[in-house]
Amino acid sequence: MRPEFRINTARLILRPYTMEDVDNLFALWGDPDVMRLIPESVAEREFIATIMPYIVHSFADCQPENFNNFGMMVTLPDTGEVIGWCGLIKMFPFPENVELYVGFAKPYWGKGYAEEVAEALMDYGFNVFGFDEITAVVVPEHNASKHILEKLGMEFRYIVTGSPEQWKYYDGLLLYSKKKILSS
Repeated sequence: MRPEFRINTARLILRPYTMEDVDNLFALWGDPDVMRLIPESVAEREFIATIMPYIVHSFADCQPENFNNFGMMVTLPDTGEVIGWCGLIKMFPFPENVELYVGFAKPYWGKGYAEEVAEALMDYGFNVFGFDEITAVVVPEHNASKHILEKLGMEFRYIVTGSPEQWKYYDGLLLYSKKKILSS
Protein backbone atom coordinates (compact mmCIF):
# COMPACT_ATOMS: atom_id res chain seq x y z
CA MET A 1 0.00 0.00 0.00
CA ARG A 2 1.20 3.49 -0.75
CA PRO A 3 2.00 5.82 2.19
CA GLU A 4 -0.47 8.47 0.96
CA PHE A 5 -3.34 5.96 1.31
CA ARG A 6 -6.36 7.30 3.21
CA ILE A 7 -9.89 6.26 4.07
CA ASN A 8 -12.19 9.25 4.47
CA THR A 9 -15.35 8.98 6.52
CA ALA A 10 -17.96 11.70 6.91
CA ARG A 11 -15.99 13.40 9.70
CA LEU A 12 -12.60 11.67 9.95
CA ILE A 13 -9.53 10.54 8.06
CA LEU A 14 -7.96 7.13 8.62
CA ARG A 15 -4.31 7.11 7.63
CA PRO A 16 -1.45 4.62 7.91
CA TYR A 17 0.86 4.70 10.89
CA THR A 18 4.25 6.32 10.38
CA MET A 19 7.42 5.96 12.42
CA GLU A 20 6.64 9.44 13.78
CA ASP A 21 3.45 8.14 15.46
CA VAL A 22 5.16 6.62 18.50
CA ASP A 23 4.16 9.54 20.73
CA ASN A 24 0.65 9.69 19.22
CA LEU A 25 0.12 6.01 19.96
CA PHE A 26 1.65 6.34 23.42
CA ALA A 27 -0.81 9.15 24.23
CA LEU A 28 -3.57 6.61 23.53
CA TRP A 29 -2.14 3.25 24.65
CA GLY A 30 -0.43 4.81 27.67
CA ASP A 31 -3.64 6.28 29.06
CA PRO A 32 -5.18 3.97 31.71
CA ASP A 33 -8.66 5.46 31.13
CA VAL A 34 -8.48 4.74 27.39
CA MET A 35 -7.15 1.21 27.91
CA ARG A 36 -9.48 0.29 30.79
CA LEU A 37 -11.95 -1.49 28.51
CA ILE A 38 -9.46 -2.57 25.82
CA PRO A 39 -8.29 -6.20 26.04
CA GLU A 40 -4.61 -5.27 25.89
CA SER A 41 -3.06 -3.48 28.83
CA VAL A 42 -1.49 -0.02 29.10
CA ALA A 43 1.67 0.14 26.97
CA GLU A 44 5.00 1.78 27.73
CA ARG A 45 6.48 4.19 25.19
CA GLU A 46 9.54 1.95 24.74
CA PHE A 47 7.32 -1.00 23.79
CA ILE A 48 5.47 1.11 21.22
CA ALA A 49 8.78 2.33 19.76
CA THR A 50 9.91 -1.29 19.49
CA ILE A 51 6.81 -2.51 17.65
CA MET A 52 6.26 0.56 15.44
CA PRO A 53 8.51 -0.71 12.60
CA TYR A 54 6.44 -3.91 12.48
CA ILE A 55 3.15 -1.95 12.46
CA VAL A 56 4.33 0.36 9.66
CA HIS A 57 5.81 -2.50 7.62
CA SER A 58 2.77 -4.79 7.98
CA PHE A 59 0.49 -2.05 6.63
CA ALA A 60 2.82 -1.26 3.73
CA ASP A 61 2.86 -4.93 2.70
CA CYS A 62 -0.83 -5.61 3.37
CA GLN A 63 -2.65 -7.21 0.46
CA PRO A 64 -5.64 -9.57 0.41
CA GLU A 65 -3.41 -12.54 -0.35
CA ASN A 66 -0.99 -11.92 2.56
CA PHE A 67 -3.23 -10.13 5.04
CA ASN A 68 -1.92 -9.72 8.58
CA ASN A 69 -2.52 -6.24 10.00
CA PHE A 70 -4.25 -3.24 8.45
CA GLY A 71 -3.89 -0.63 11.20
CA MET A 72 -4.35 3.13 10.98
CA MET A 73 -4.45 6.30 12.99
CA VAL A 74 -7.76 8.21 13.19
CA THR A 75 -7.35 11.94 12.59
CA LEU A 76 -9.47 15.07 12.38
CA PRO A 77 -9.50 16.39 8.80
CA ASP A 78 -9.12 20.09 9.63
CA THR A 79 -6.14 19.80 11.97
CA GLY A 80 -4.63 16.35 11.38
CA GLU A 81 -4.84 15.76 15.14
CA VAL A 82 -4.64 12.08 16.03
CA ILE A 83 -7.69 11.13 18.10
CA GLY A 84 -7.65 7.33 17.88
CA TRP A 85 -6.46 4.13 16.27
CA CYS A 86 -8.23 1.40 14.33
CA GLY A 87 -7.79 -1.48 11.96
CA LEU A 88 -8.35 -5.03 10.91
CA ILE A 89 -5.97 -7.77 12.04
CA LYS A 90 -5.72 -11.52 12.07
CA MET A 91 -6.93 -12.30 15.58
CA PHE A 92 -3.78 -13.44 17.37
CA PRO A 93 -5.03 -16.53 19.18
CA PHE A 94 -7.36 -17.54 16.35
CA PRO A 95 -5.86 -16.37 13.01
CA GLU A 96 -8.81 -17.68 11.02
CA ASN A 97 -10.70 -14.66 12.40
CA VAL A 98 -10.21 -11.14 11.08
CA GLU A 99 -10.67 -8.81 14.03
CA LEU A 100 -11.92 -5.23 13.82
CA TYR A 101 -10.50 -2.88 16.45
CA VAL A 102 -11.17 0.78 17.25
CA GLY A 103 -10.08 3.02 20.13
CA PHE A 104 -10.23 6.75 20.87
CA ALA A 105 -8.79 9.34 23.23
CA LYS A 106 -11.23 10.08 26.03
CA PRO A 107 -12.32 13.56 24.78
CA TYR A 108 -13.67 11.87 21.63
CA TRP A 109 -15.85 9.24 23.32
CA GLY A 110 -19.60 9.43 22.77
CA LYS A 111 -19.44 11.36 19.49
CA GLY A 112 -20.32 8.48 17.17
CA TYR A 113 -16.77 8.22 15.83
CA ALA A 114 -16.32 4.55 16.76
CA GLU A 115 -19.37 3.52 14.78
CA GLU A 116 -18.31 5.67 11.83
CA VAL A 117 -14.81 4.18 11.75
CA ALA A 118 -15.98 0.60 12.33
CA GLU A 119 -18.48 0.88 9.48
CA ALA A 120 -15.79 2.20 7.10
CA LEU A 121 -13.38 -0.59 8.07
CA MET A 122 -16.01 -3.30 7.67
CA ASP A 123 -16.89 -1.95 4.23
CA TYR A 124 -13.20 -1.94 3.26
CA GLY A 125 -12.66 -5.42 4.68
CA PHE A 126 -15.63 -6.92 2.85
CA ASN A 127 -15.32 -5.05 -0.44
CA VAL A 128 -11.57 -4.53 -0.92
CA PHE A 129 -9.96 -7.38 1.00
CA GLY A 130 -12.86 -9.70 0.19
CA PHE A 131 -13.32 -11.12 3.69
CA ASP A 132 -16.36 -13.33 4.20
CA GLU A 133 -16.62 -12.52 7.91
CA ILE A 134 -15.28 -9.87 10.29
CA THR A 135 -15.13 -10.31 14.05
CA ALA A 136 -14.70 -8.02 17.04
CA VAL A 137 -14.07 -8.75 20.69
CA VAL A 138 -15.29 -6.71 23.61
CA VAL A 139 -15.01 -6.95 27.37
CA PRO A 140 -18.41 -8.00 28.79
CA GLU A 141 -18.96 -4.76 30.72
CA HIS A 142 -18.34 -2.46 27.72
CA ASN A 143 -21.99 -1.83 26.87
CA ALA A 144 -21.30 1.07 24.51
CA SER A 145 -19.08 -1.10 22.29
CA LYS A 146 -21.57 -3.96 22.33
CA HIS A 147 -24.29 -1.52 21.25
CA ILE A 148 -22.13 -0.21 18.35
CA LEU A 149 -21.33 -3.72 17.15
CA GLU A 150 -24.99 -4.70 17.23
CA LYS A 151 -25.98 -1.50 15.40
CA LEU A 152 -23.52 -2.46 12.66
CA GLY A 153 -25.19 -5.84 12.27
CA MET A 154 -22.67 -7.88 14.23
CA GLU A 155 -24.06 -10.71 16.31
CA PHE A 156 -22.75 -12.19 19.54
CA ARG A 157 -21.22 -15.60 18.75
CA TYR A 158 -19.47 -16.86 21.89
CA ILE A 159 -17.28 -16.12 24.90
CA VAL A 160 -13.63 -16.64 23.97
CA THR A 161 -11.93 -19.50 25.81
CA GLY A 162 -8.89 -21.66 25.23
CA SER A 163 -6.52 -18.91 24.09
CA PRO A 164 -2.84 -19.84 23.94
CA GLU A 165 -0.90 -18.72 27.04
CA GLN A 166 0.51 -15.51 25.53
CA TRP A 167 -2.99 -14.36 24.57
CA LYS A 168 -4.89 -15.41 27.71
CA TYR A 169 -6.20 -11.84 27.99
CA TYR A 170 -8.65 -12.80 25.20
CA ASP A 171 -10.31 -15.43 27.44
CA GLY A 172 -13.63 -14.15 28.75
CA LEU A 173 -14.08 -11.60 25.96
CA LEU A 174 -17.29 -11.59 23.96
CA LEU A 175 -16.79 -12.35 20.26
CA TYR A 176 -19.15 -10.74 17.77
CA SER A 177 -19.11 -11.23 14.02
CA LYS A 178 -20.79 -10.25 10.80
CA LYS A 179 -20.77 -12.23 7.60
CA LYS A 180 -20.52 -10.56 4.22
CA ILE A 181 -23.90 -10.18 2.60
CA LEU A 182 -23.75 -11.78 -0.81
CA SER A 183 -25.78 -10.08 -3.50
CA SER A 184 -27.95 -12.30 -5.65
